[in-house]
Order: sequence, then C-alpha cells, then structure tokens
Amino acid sequence: MNEEASLRYESREEVAEALAKKQSLSGADLSGLDLSEMKIAAVDMAKVNFQGANLANSRLAAANLEGADFSGANLEQARIAAANLTDATFAGAQMCGAKLAASNLGGCDMTGADLTDSRWFGVNVSGADFSGAQTTGARSGGVSWNSAKVPPEESPKAVSVPPAVPAAIIGVSLVLIGLFILLVRRRMQE
Repeated sequence: MNEEASLRYESREEVAEALAKKQSLSGADLSGLDLSEMKIAAVDMAKVNFQGANLANSRLAAANLEGADFSGANLEQARIAAANLTDATFAGAQMCGAKLAASNLGGCDMTGADLTDSRWFGVNVSGADFSGAQTTGARSGGVSWNSAKVPPEESPKAVSVPPAVPAAIIGVSLVLIGLFILLVRRRMQE
C-alpha cells in the first residue's frame, strides 16, 4: 500500500503492515474492518474513515486522528491517550468502558454515543456536542464539561485525581508527542 489519501484497506493485515512500516494512513478508508485489540501509536490517521469498524480493546496513543469518522464504530474498552481527535465524529459509537486520557476532543460530534462506564481524565471537550450521549456510570477528572458546545445531559461523576496523576499524564503525553514528531521528521528526511 502506498501513502496516498482515500485508500481502501481490505483487511486487518493490510492495516497492521502499514502501521508496522509507520506509514501515514491519513484519509484512508478503514470502514467496517475488525481492528479490535490493535495498537495504534504515533501515526498520522487524520480524516480516516472508521465507520462501523470494530476497535474494541484497541489502544490509540499519540496518534493524529483529527477529523476521523468513528460513526457507529465499536470502541468498547478502548484506551485512548495523548491523541488529537479534534473535529472527529463519534455519532452513535459504542464506547462502553472506554478510557480517555490527555487527549483533545475539541469540536467532536459525540451525538448518540454510548459512553456508559467510560473514564475521562484530562480531556479537552471544548466545542464538542454530546446531544443524546449515554453517560451512565461514566467518571471524569480534569474535564470541563461546561466548555462543550452541548454538554452531556448527565455529566460524568467527578472523581478526585491525586495531584501527581495529571503531571504524570502530561509528562507521558509530551514524551509520546515528541516521539511522534521525531518519527515524522525522520520520515521526511528519508
């Protein structure tokens, strides 16, 4: 597979191969694929189509997922950390038990998403739309729900976070972002 936008990946194996080669998947069509338990880290996946994909138990870390479309995707028990999800769409996504930390979800469309039992720590939700989102049993720390365009009808229960945790999350996030930048620069020099 080459790195051109709008490529349709037909299998989990094709995606795994591209990830192993640290290829940009920006603009790729991964709709409907089973990507469960996949580790996606330090890769450019801006505007990827994940509609209806299975990302259950997946790990997304330090990835650029700006403008990605997760409509109707299964993200149950997914772990998302230090990810850029600005303007991504999660309309109708299943995110039961998902854990999100130190990520940017500014401007996201979370309408109708199932966020039951999810955990949110240090996540930016400025301008996000949570209309009709289910948040039963969800917990959060360091999230300003009032900054959302449409906050969840029932804001996730606030949990106290030990003072060292935000600093640790920020530190790890900065390291992951730094590694991502180094990888991109190295790839550009090749």
